[in-house]
Amino acid sequence: MLNELSTTLTLNLFFIKIEFMQSKLFTQITLLLLTLGSLPMVAQTPFFTYDFSDETASLSDWTGGGENEGTETWKWSADPSRGGFLNFAAPTASNGYLYFDSDANGLNEHAVTLTSPIIDCSGQNQVFLEMYTQYVFYINDFSTVELGVSVDGGDFVYQDILEEVEAGNVFVTGQRVVAEIPDAINQSNVQIQIKWTGFFEYFLHIDDVALYNTAPILANDLAIRDVRHPSAYTTPLSQVDSMFFLGIAENIGADPQTNTHLRLTILDPEQNQVFQDSSDKTDMLAAGALDTLIIEQGFVPEAIGNYFVFESVVADEDDDFTGNNREIFTFEVSEDEFAVDDGDLQNVAAPAELNGDFWEGGNLYYVPNGAGYEAHEARFSVWSSGQTHIGKTATILLYKVAEDDEPGFTNSDVELVAFSSYTFQEADENFELINAPIYQDDGFTQGVALEDSTDYILLISLPEDIAIPYTYRNVIYDVSSVVRNGTDWFLGGFTGPIALVVRLGIREAEDPNAVQEPELADSRISSFPNPARDFYRINLDLENSSAVQLQLMSISGQIVMQREYAAIQQDRIDLDVSDLPAGAYLVKIRTEEGVKTLKLTKQ
Repeated sequence: MLNELSTTLTLNLFFIKIEFMQSKLFTQITLLLLTLGSLPMVAQTPFFTYDFSDETASLSDWTGGGENEGTETWKWSADPSRGGFLNFAAPTASNGYLYFDSDANGLNEHAVTLTSPIIDCSGQNQVFLEMYTQYVFYINDFSTVELGVSVDGGDFVYQDILEEVEAGNVFVTGQRVVAEIPDAINQSNVQIQIKWTGFFEYFLHIDDVALYNTAPILANDLAIRDVRHPSAYTTPLSQVDSMFFLGIAENIGADPQTNTHLRLTILDPEQNQVFQDSSDKTDMLAAGALDTLIIEQGFVPEAIGNYFVFESVVADEDDDFTGNNREIFTFEVSEDEFAVDDGDLQNVAAPAELNGDFWEGGNLYYVPNGAGYEAHEARFSVWSSGQTHIGKTATILLYKVAEDDEPGFTNSDVELVAFSSYTFQEADENFELINAPIYQDDGFTQGVALEDSTDYILLISLPEDIAIPYTYRNVIYDVSSVVRNGTDWFLGGFTGPIALVVRLGIREAEDPNAVQEPELADSRISSFPNPARDFYRINLDLENSSAVQLQLMSISGQIVMQREYAAIQQDRIDLDVSDLPAGAYLVKIRTEEGVKTLKLTKQ
């Protein structure tokens, strides 16, 4: 799966850095970063430091190793812009640092290590490591960085570091790593080791390594957390609403901060600054405290394309490390599509166990201006081992959210407004984007009318051996991807950062190009009894022998039964409904002559 995903999706990485550095966006972001000031030195006194200022000594003192299927090795540079994105923000990056370039290593797995010289920690009753990194990577479920320590020149004991770094985020200037290493206490033969496991990622820069006998805390160190965007990643131009932005400021430094506030700058698709604002200022933010900062003036995009958002938290004092007090992210305004994913696929997801034969995954989309528009298409992607999904059928479910006052989220909080079937064709390979029509409840008229100021949930129902690809995002939306497993709804999906590739296409209503599947004539199908108690019979009298697909679904959209028949012309289908709960059901019959949706009442 790793090779399939990476080969399919990351061959464009070689070109991204070149295009970025040549763009107007690169210049704009560089200028914005310059307004945040420079980096002073750390206040505490370390007992060991290494700044990699001498190329020959650095490559001699620090030993590269590990496992690597490629040919790349650890190298030295004194160019903070070497990575091709934003400049490395280590305090002495311009004097030199070491790096491993996973891009240059090609489509090869690696678990490379960088080992320090021997460090004497004798007499130290605590040992803390501080170092500066610039870690930019692509595959969240595969790429890991570990910190190892050895006290005997032999085995290393590892701990994970840089776990908070987000996959695919190329707008990072660096990370300040602080880790306690108790195994090094009062040891005279200490070596530390950085181990990076990855596969055709971007790069890892390392600089300014230091060891302390107390936890090194910067005096002035603000961090931004939980940057929030109120809607989807992609929104149609007809559905853009006033956007409000927020972020949480955390004072992780030692000193209180005065007049802390959030700054926001937005660049339009032409990379011109179109919006700038600041939040209200806090009087004082104590050490260890957090505060939610909101940009109250709304922003309304006016053009189709990608927008870049630059958020930073600042105070009266210059920050001692600016790599963690800003976030840069994007959103998109489209012609006709809602999406929560940003297209940079990471992996695939499905429940570990199913509470039934099917599971459903998708996203919630808010429609502010629904009148005159209709949902006409689901655009989604799937994955199965060995492409076994080909020939199988997915069900597309569109719900309108109508929450009640009861706690939790259940079937009573939604109304099924459309469901359609889609059978995977030979061209629908893993990770390919599939465009599937959304039909009205008659089963053949494409396009379902939308309403103003309404939340909709678009879900794809799949059997257990089919998963949905996803992307990671560094921005929190109103609702994460949505998963339903049996009768259980999960509005947190597979955790907040995971965005399933399930998109909603809309258009103006009464489109003259609307597609209609033929309706199966009433003379070709009949059913009884209705209401039914124990069985429900469907009689078919088709003009020609045809493959037949049948779906029995609850009114809330849960698939209860699905059957497929290779060839039927004049025959009957008997369904055992004795174990079904009383209530309303939908029965959809699809043949080569047309489709028909029947309504069934179970007593």
